[in-house]
Parts: sequence; structure tokens; C-alpha cells
Amino acid sequence: MTIPANRRFGRIVVSPCLGLGLALATALAAPAADGAGFAPSVVASGGPPAGRDVDTASAADPTAPPPLYDPAVLAELSQGPAYWSVQPSGTGHTLRAVDFVDEDHGWAVGGQGDDDCVILRTEDGGETWEHAHCPVQLRPEDVHFVDRSTGWLIGRAGLIMRSDDGGRTWGRQGSPTSDALTSVFMLDRDHGWITNRDGRVFRTLDGGGRWRNENGKEGVGLFDVKFVDRNVGWAVGSQGTIILSSDGGDSWSGLSSGTDGRLYSIEMVNARRGWVVGNEIRSTRDGGGSWHREFTPSKSVDEVSFGDETHGWAAGDEGYIVYTPDDGQTWVREAEGLTGRSFRALTTYGRRHVWVVGTDGLIVHRYEPDAPLPPGTEPTDEPPPPPTDTPRPTATPTITPSPTPTMTPTPTGPWVRIAWAGPGPDILVGAHGTHDRLVTAIFGNMPASAAISGTIEGAATFAGGETAFASTVFPVNGSGEFPIVIEALPDAVPGAPFAVRMLIEGATAERPGRVAWQTTFPWLRP
Repeated sequence: MTIPANRRFGRIVVSPCLGLGLALATALAAPAADGAGFAPSVVASGGPPAGRDVDTASAADPTAPPPLYDPAVLAELSQGPAYWSVQPSGTGHTLRAVDFVDEDHGWAVGGQGDDDCVILRTEDGGETWEHAHCPVQLRPEDVHFVDRSTGWLIGRAGLIMRSDDGGRTWGRQGSPTSDALTSVFMLDRDHGWITNRDGRVFRTLDGGGRWRNENGKEGVGLFDVKFVDRNVGWAVGSQGTIILSSDGGDSWSGLSSGTDGRLYSIEMVNARRGWVVGNEIRSTRDGGGSWHREFTPSKSVDEVSFGDETHGWAAGDEGYIVYTPDDGQTWVREAEGLTGRSFRALTTYGRRHVWVVGTDGLIVHRYEPDAPLPPGTEPTDEPPPPPTDTPRPTATPTITPSPTPTMTPTPTGPWVRIAWAGPGPDILVGAHGTHDRLVTAIFGNMPASAAISGTIEGAATFAGGETAFASTVFPVNGSGEFPIVIEALPDAVPGAPFAVRMLIEGATAERPGRVAWQTTFPWLRP
């Protein structure tokens, strides 16, 4: 069998003779000459030391970790028509999310403890992964890009970060919560949604300049959210929870899933057909009105992704991967025996590419060269249509005299002001433990990215007891909003004053406030 020359095969080993393939695979998995006990990984300059792609510790050592993958199984999987490879990640830490926007540009994030941050990026389909600097030592849980440049990641302790340079650098955005966030989905550069473990769904209409706190379903953990347009979306979570929004996330209604088990992931290929996964794979054909058990996997499944409306993959614990070629009528096991490591996430790019990531930095790539890419992305040899030589008629404009407009002065440089929802100049917060207050820094005439900071003095603090903060914002057309929560000190009495000050690109804004009785001000946010 002749294997097409394609750089995305990574480190697979193939041969017309399986015996020769196994021999070559074993040779690749042999200990390095320096005695390190693993094959070297390709890591961008300046990145951390290479992780273990193949662990060949001696069987005589019972405490040695098992191999990351079985090279013999990998060689067998590499006989086509789909070719499998294990890509060198350069990390031994768990990867919890992966996303690709085309055949080349992708990102993977994760970490071990709550304060461990790993961000990887690739521009060659995963042949090499580069480690990006993480400015905040909090563990990412999910990542989503809308194009090669712009993406978001979320994680522990309310972490929200945005990148506008393909993941090379990241700036932190204001978060409406300090709780752990679980998933992020961005429909475009402006509209997006985030979930957390307390049943909340947060929505942005301006690329993360401000995240609004919307009630999803209190008391349950939400683990995934997907929208098919600006209005219709679903979120899934614990206790078999599936909720639906038809107004962009302003309101949510519960759906009957038919199970009380955890649901970790949802995939909707259109507004009616979709799947949810956990201990079962369940599907809907009516937009979530009814759900039916389609398949019971032998392991818990963490994520599901479809390359088109009929071909999909799901992956989970202990190297478990299943595939459907027929709209979920059948699910078959793939890559069985390749690894005992657990997969935590997967993504598809059409039917041609599948990337799966998991524990110990494992990245597995499935490549089927004859399978189609997403509609509209296939290259074509047809030339573009020639320009039309027929001149278009141009209407003769009628000049109508108009009065000279009255010029209204507008700011010519960066500006910022502090807004809140209540009346009067003073920001009002309830007594400690009753009602906090969401205030917003509204700004304009800003560069593409800007550093924002704030301080508070007196009888209140920012959320979490902080008296100062610093972050980065990404204005849209020079303007945007930055929300932040204010709460009273535990010993603050009604009437006690405080003052808030915010600074961005040399522009400052200050506003006074005071602690108030809750019953006196019914507009306080519940």
C-alpha cells in the first residue's frame, strides 16, 4: 500500500508488511540514547521540556507508569483508510479542551491543580505544538476560537481570557463571578456564552467587554453550552439537565432528557438534530423536545463532536473512542487498545480530521485524506468568474440645500465613566451578605487593547474582598464596557461611605457610594 505524502501524518508508522510496521514502531518506542526512556518530542523554542510521548520504562520496575500508548496498535491503526498518530504535546499535564478552526490552526488547554495553566497552539495541524505564556496561574477548562486570530478561554476562579493574535498572548477580561467556569461557546466575535458549576449561564454581546449573569438552572452544574444562531441554544449538566433558550440566553426552560445521569457535552448539527453524552449517548430530532437513548457506551464519555450531519465521534475514559457513520444508527469502537489514558475532549474539522486530548498531555490525531472538509472550505481549481464589462447606470444625484448642522462637542481622546442601574449619583450596596452591586466602566476612543485598573476605598470592596484590580480589555471600534461587582464590608453599617476609581489609558473616573438598607432600595440586584 502506498501512503500519500502528507505532513499531517505526524509520527505514524506504516508498512505493506505488518511485521515490518511493528518492528519500526518498536524501534521508535525504544529508549533514547541518553537513557531518558522516551522518544524526544518536538517543542517550540523556549517551551518547557518535552513530555513523555512513549514511556518505555522497564517492566522490571512495578512502580513505573504504563506506556502512554501502544506502538503496535498505533502501527496497525495506520494502515488506512484513516491514519492515526500521537502528536508530541511537550507536556505531561492533563489537556482538558481542544479546538481547531481549519486544518492547521488549533489550540489545547488544561493543567493539573487549580493553579496550573497550560496553553498550547499549533499552526501545522499538530505536528508541532508551541507553549503560550499564561498570564494568570489558574487552570483553563475550555477554549474556543472563532477564526485564526480571536479566541477565548475560561477556567477556575472565574477565569476569562481573550486573545486577538492567534493565542500567542492573552489578556484577562472582567468576570461576573469568582466561581469555576466550565465551558465557553462563541458564535462570532461579539456573541458568546459561558457556563459554571452553579447553574449559571453568562452572556456577552460585545466580545467579552461585559458578561451578563443569566439564570440557567440553579443548583446544578452546567458543563457545556452550544448555540446554532444568536437566539437558539442549549446547555447540559448534572442530574440529566438539559435547558433551552430561544431568546439568546435571556431566559431558559428545562427539557426532559430521560436520564438523571450527568451530561458532559452537547452537539447540535442543526436546530433540530443533536446528541448529548455522559454514561449514555442520547439524541433528539425535534430540537430537544424529546430525547432517546441511542447507545450505551462501556465507558463514561466526556465529549461528542460531528464532522457533518451524519458522521460523529465521542471519547472518554480509558482511551474510549466510538464513531457513527450513519447519523447515530450505529456506534462502533475505534482505536481500541491504543491507550489506557482517559480522553477529556475532542474536536473535528469536517470528516477529514479528528483531534482527541487527555491525561498526561496525550494528543491523538485521526486523519482521513479522502474524507471531505466542512462545506465551503474545499479548495477548487475553478477560476473566479470574470468581471462584468457592462457598465452599471449611475443615478444623477439631486443636491438639496440643508441647514448647517449644530456641532456637538465629543471627546477626542480616551474617556471612561462609571455607571450603575440605580437613581442618584451614589452607588448603593446592601449590607454584607445580602446584596452586592454590579457597576460598569463604560469607555470610548480606546486602542484595540487597553489596560484597565481600579481601586476602592471605604466601606466596600470588589468581589472576593479585593480593594484593587488590573485587567486587559479589547474594545470594539474603540469602545466597550467592563463590569465589576462591589460588596459591603462585613462590619459596614448603613450609611457608611466608599469611593470607586477606575483608570484606563490615562482616562480616570470616580464615583462615590454608600451602604444602604436593602428594603429601602427595591432596585438592588437580587
